[in-house]
Amino acid sequence: RFHNIQTVSIKPYEKRQEIILETQQEFIPLAEYLKLPEIAIELINTVSFMLVRM
Repeated sequence: RFHNIQTVSIKPYEKRQEIILETQQEFIPLAEYLKLPEIAIELINTVSFMLVRM
């Protein structure tokens, strides 16, 4: 997921939205549930950055 979210800017707009939404709804909560705060924070920061750039 890290690689997908880091390279999302080269994807078409619709695909970017899909990846970002999936990350927010599934992967960030999963990282938090698994008690992996570093991964959750990295995903949150990357998603936030991508949302600002859209």
